[in-house]
Amino acid sequence: MKKILLLIILIMSIQSINANTTVYHGNIYNPCAINDGTGQISFNIETVCPHNYSWYISYRWNFDDCGYCSDHCGVGSGGSWVKVKQWWYYTAGGGLATDYLYTDCSKNGSWSASGHGYRSWLGYNNASGYDIYFYRTWNGYHYYYCEGWGDATVIISTACPYTVKGNVSCVNSVKLYINNSEDWIICNSKECNSSSPDNFSFTIYDGSQYKLVFNDGHEYEFTCNGSDVEYDYNVCTCIYGYTCNINWVKLWRDDAGSWTCIKTESQPYHGVNIYLMQIESGYNYKLNFSDGHEYEFTCDGSDIKYDWDRCIWAFPPSPWQPPEIIPWYLGYDNNIVFMRDSHGNFIENAQIAVYNKNTGNYTQKWTNTPDPYILLAANNDSNDDVIVMCRTFDGIFTLETVDPAFGTNENVTWTNWTIPIMYNLKIHPTDQSNMPLHHVFVSMYEYAPFDPLAFFGYDTYWGCIPVTNCSGFSRCDIVAEKEGYRDYNVTGLNWTTKSALIKDYKQDIVLERES
Repeated sequence: MKKILLLIILIMSIQSINANTTVYHGNIYNPCAINDGTGQISFNIETVCPHNYSWYISYRWNFDDCGYCSDHCGVGSGGSWVKVKQWWYYTAGGGLATDYLYTDCSKNGSWSASGHGYRSWLGYNNASGYDIYFYRTWNGYHYYYCEGWGDATVIISTACPYTVKGNVSCVNSVKLYINNSEDWIICNSKECNSSSPDNFSFTIYDGSQYKLVFNDGHEYEFTCNGSDVEYDYNVCTCIYGYTCNINWVKLWRDDAGSWTCIKTESQPYHGVNIYLMQIESGYNYKLNFSDGHEYEFTCDGSDIKYDWDRCIWAFPPSPWQPPEIIPWYLGYDNNIVFMRDSHGNFIENAQIAVYNKNTGNYTQKWTNTPDPYILLAANNDSNDDVIVMCRTFDGIFTLETVDPAFGTNENVTWTNWTIPIMYNLKIHPTDQSNMPLHHVFVSMYEYAPFDPLAFFGYDTYWGCIPVTNCSGFSRCDIVAEKEGYRDYNVTGLNWTTKSALIKDYKQDIVLERES
């Protein structure tokens, strides 16, 4: 068989970018051919040891217009061979030792690879080298070369190695370039998963200047100054928002007139949740919520915020207390009974019973209810008259109301139930040894917005300062003073979150001696 000689066009540059780091870079072109040789880039390096090294290679095959490749792909040993060889003289007479830093026979199409390491001994003649081979399939007689373009970079440095790393989202690729004083030379790259969060990590050397280049053209220049570098880049376009009383959210995309579900996010709590989904510019989308609600939109490249709230928010009279978020029964008529004291404050942790007058049965019997409301819904085929009972330390209070039928109009009735509950607060001052203190002046200020109480008391020999008839389920500030002791301060004491069955609440305050 007639041999067709392999033509290799090699362009190489060597540039010392500082006293510690040198960049070796070369390009190679392989034409379509059959040959017994191999295409390679060789770097003969004269340097000092020990040193750190990094290498990076990339290659692109073109076998569509090459009969040798299309006829012989996969024959013999198959694949596309790539080898990175490090060599050095192990004898003064010129004997060579080699170490294959990288080898792969599975490469196809466009690809890249990189590596780094540390060399402690250079060898005789103060010289070593790095050879990078590219060739196509071998059938036992010939190498079959596809047309291809290769690129290789080797960095030798006596400077300390560090790392540049980061997290990326919606990014296809990131490349690392090093400044060799004449041009930016690529020295690493990574293909990223643009459909989910990804990350990158590259070796860099102290004192050298670099830049990261992302597939959308964004660049970040930096200099390694004796530490690792972190840089995150997120270019996702998203639709996001909060939901309330929703079980799941689905995102659909219009693909040529057919809706395709591309993501589902569960909303695990019946209260407030958030969702975040990635979208792409130019597509039509719709959100589908678990209650059947839909929202259609077109992505124009900007983030979109859309909230879907199916909760009921009940606000207490006190501006210092958070609202109650109520996930009611969707698809039914509801009667929400709110338990409040005479000041409008919510009553929590009560014992509740519900008696159905129509059926003569209890639907709920003396169960602890941490929430300040009772939700009546989805129990009956008709509107039933019920008696709601609340057990407190002053007895049982009752309310007659309606438990609505299974109606599907989602009519929500608010029923406010005032329960005349009042608390007694007893303040017990002690020292750090738990010994009762006397002659203590105490002031208390309630947070209740209506008819707030301000109390001033002085304990002589009782060891207790009583405050009676406090409003239920509020908050207060307490200040205690005694000569020879530091003042005691507590702000926003929530002393009313105990059960409605507890009439007297004891608050211990500890005074510390002045030094």
